[in-house]
Amino acid sequence: MAMVNKPLAEIRAEFDQIDKSNPSQDWNWCTKIDTWEEFLKKGEIVANLLRANYTYYRKCDKKTADERYEHNFRSINPKFHDWVMKIFPKD
Repeated sequence: MAMVNKPLAEIRAEFDQIDKSNPSQDWNWCTKIDTWEEFLKKGEIVANLLRANYTYYRKCDKKTADERYEHNFRSINPKFHDWVMKIFPKD
């Protein structure tokens, strides 16, 4: 997986504009990539781990996978989540 084919300056501008807040204030995927430097270092890893968690949920119970993933991961910050997944698209 690699970053989407877009100029890095454009990705940085989007990163600066997006709300990276973590309402729960707990340590989670948001806190791992909430600065530009950390996003560059760990963004791809976080996207891979988020996808791996979803895949695991699907293997355990397809009926509840979407709901469980939404509750445990995406709901922390849906806009930031969706943006990260767009920036690091699935191969």
